[in-house]
Amino acid sequence: MAEVDDESDQIWQQALYVIGLSCLYSEDYAGCIEAFDKLIGLDPENMDYYIKRGTAHAKAGNEEEAGADILKWEEMKEAAVTGGGE
Repeated sequence: MAEVDDESDQIWQQALYVIGLSCLYSEDYAGCIEAFDKLIGLDPENMDYYIKRGTAHAKAGNEEEAGADILKWEEMKEAAVTGGGE
């Protein structure tokens, strides 16, 4: 991944998403968090990234980080449902 010239490339982001999910399902929570950290940096409006990272934090025992991500996801979900912004 370090050799990618343009991390905003859609294919690279999709591959990173799959890597993050693979890490989550294989219980490599640090790898999952790293992948979703990068994705959130590229697209902070994608609420799916927060719930995936929050899940990894929770499973890793990082309660504070998990709570923050889950709260962010809930706020974004509510805004999407009501059509409101932050």
